[in-house]
Amino acid sequence: MIFLLQQNSLKKYKVLNRDLAGGFGTATHFGDSILTRILTFSKKKTVSLPSIDLAYIASVLKRNGKDVVYADDIDRITNEAKLIIIRSSIVDYNSDIQASQRLKDKLGDKVKIGFIGTFSSIMPDLYLPYADFVLIGEGENYFLSHEDIAFDELKGIINVGRLINLDELPFPLWELYDYAKFSYFPALKSKPFFPILSSRGCSLSCAYYCPYPLISGRTVRYRSVENVIKEIKYLKNKYAMKSLLFRDPIFTFNKKRAALIAKEIMKSDIKVEWACETRLDLLDEKLIDLLYSAGLRAFNIGIESSNEDILKASKRKPIERNYQERMIRYCHKKGIKISAFYIIGLPEDNEESILQTIKYAKYLNTNIAQFTICTPYPATKFYDENRDLIFEKDWEKFDAYTPVFNYGKVSPNQLLKLKDYAHRSYYFRLKWGWTFLKNNLISS
Repeated sequence: MIFLLQQNSLKKYKVLNRDLAGGFGTATHFGDSILTRILTFSKKKTVSLPSIDLAYIASVLKRNGKDVVYADDIDRITNEAKLIIIRSSIVDYNSDIQASQRLKDKLGDKVKIGFIGTFSSIMPDLYLPYADFVLIGEGENYFLSHEDIAFDELKGIINVGRLINLDELPFPLWELYDYAKFSYFPALKSKPFFPILSSRGCSLSCAYYCPYPLISGRTVRYRSVENVIKEIKYLKNKYAMKSLLFRDPIFTFNKKRAALIAKEIMKSDIKVEWACETRLDLLDEKLIDLLYSAGLRAFNIGIESSNEDILKASKRKPIERNYQERMIRYCHKKGIKISAFYIIGLPEDNEESILQTIKYAKYLNTNIAQFTICTPYPATKFYDENRDLIFEKDWEKFDAYTPVFNYGKVSPNQLLKLKDYAHRSYYFRLKWGWTFLKNNLISS
């Protein structure tokens, strides 16, 4: 029997998600004040995103005739286990290797234990003392090409590369999960809710700091529109899905393809609400109208800073402000929710520029605003160029909410205070409160 393990987080005051930050994972904690702890607790109760890669591996294994079980606690792994795959993360690294060690102590040499995921792919030597093997790359690719698993070959570092034809993958096997708990409120209210990945890879210049292309690559690989629509129909028929999130890093990177998916949703008369992640400069009113007609109700977008010079210094491509504001106003007018993401502590950032970004976020007044702390992720160029400035030795602190290196113009302690202030001052405003009530509780 094969077990797929992704442990529930024991971090009481953090919201852990292994799928975000390019698979490194994030551990959200908005601050230490009473108000920001309330916000963190609220997110913990309303957002639950599963890791898609384990569900893909489960579906491949089942298609190959294997008995596969998903577990979120090591106590659920029985003595019948012959192979255990653990989903790694940077933000829960210690718990992951401790789980592997405990399982080895419990089951001995009769079981093979391996890791998948971005962090274990980047840092396999951290994991090998506690496991038999580490799959480097997209773990699903190994099981696609090994219908009969040779257990004796599961040892050391195994490079599995990337899957070229994404249509080869069977749909994620969500029936192994307690999928009734999947949630993406307040962006999407209707449940059952599921994530969908219709493409992999990203060619944008933000690969300088973004860890996403480390595993998925700089070349965008698309599933066929037909295959995506088939999965949506499958989720509707099998699980009665009512809402979905496209987890593509830039869903409208190919605007024509995004439009085709929307048209096929309408042509197939699929009633579903959905959200996606994109850039505002890859939207226009005509496309927004089409996506809305097909059920789109929320966008995740990165604004990061209100200062274009700071964005350019960080090798980020700024979006012309008037266009950015025009797209947000248009979405608000149509009733499309916007979740906007900001980064504080960017190179060249100082206290004044960070306060200006917070002020700008309030001016935009989107449904959600999230302020993370600039984090150099290992294996990115940003990490390599700032290696000498990194003072944090605990990998779990690389969670996007904790200072880990010397930022120069603003101290780590200042960043923590500004992070707390940003969330506290943003959400505890009458203007935002009315917007939230109108978008989520008053509107149908």
